[in-house]
Amino acid sequence: MRLNLIFACLVFALPMLAQDTTAVSARLVDKSAANSPFSFRGTVKCSEWVEGEELRSKADGSIDVLNISQRQIVAWAAKSSVSCLHGGIEAVTVRDHFFQDHSIPEDSWEIPASFNEGTKDSYEDGVKKDPRDILHSASNDPQLTVELTFVQFEDGSIWGSQEVFSQIQAKREAQQELLQQLQNVQDKTGAGSVIEKMSAALNAANARKASGKF
Repeated sequence: MRLNLIFACLVFALPMLAQDTTAVSARLVDKSAANSPFSFRGTVKCSEWVEGEELRSKADGSIDVLNISQRQIVAWAAKSSVSCLHGGIEAVTVRDHFFQDHSIPEDSWEIPASFNEGTKDSYEDGVKKDPRDILHSASNDPQLTVELTFVQFEDGSIWGSQEVFSQIQAKREAQQELLQQLQNVQDKTGAGSVIEKMSAALNAANARKASGKF
C-alpha cells in the first residue's frame, strides 16, 4: 500500500516538474562576410527551470572554427553571442601567436558558447513576479551567432577590421615594452628561466618585425 502511494505521488509530481522546465535548441548563424577565410558550425541548447524562488537559465554549446584559407594564421578575432529565453552573453575571442617563433599551427579551434545564471528578483510594474510565470512567458527566441572580425596571415597581410588590428597591435607593443624591460633585467642580473622564456618571445616578435612583414 505504501509503495503504491509513493508511486502515485511520483506520477502526480512528474507533470508538475515538466511544467517548471523548458529546453530548446538553436543552430549557429554565421554573420561573417561572404569572403571569410574561416567557416563556423555549432549548436546551443537552452534550458530554463525554477529552483526554489529562482529562475535558472543555462546554455550548453560551442562553436567550431575552421581555417579554410589554406594559409598560415598569426592571429584572428571573432565576436559571438548566445541568447536564450531569458538570458544571454556576448564574447570576443582573440587568438594571437605573434610572440611565438611560428604561426598558429592548428587549423581548427573551439569557442565556448555556454552560461549558467539565475535571477532571484524579477518585477513588473513594481510587483514581484513568480519565477514560474516568467518561465512560461518566453521573451527571446534562442540564438547562437558568430562573426569573424579579423585575421592576420603569416605574410603580414590582414583580412577584416583595421580597428581590431590596431587594438591587437597596441597590446603587442605594450607586451613588447614589458618583455624588453625584463630582458634588460636579465642582462643585468642573469635572472632565471622564466625571463629567458619571455626573452625568447621578444626575440620572436623582433624577428617578425625585421622580416618586414609586420
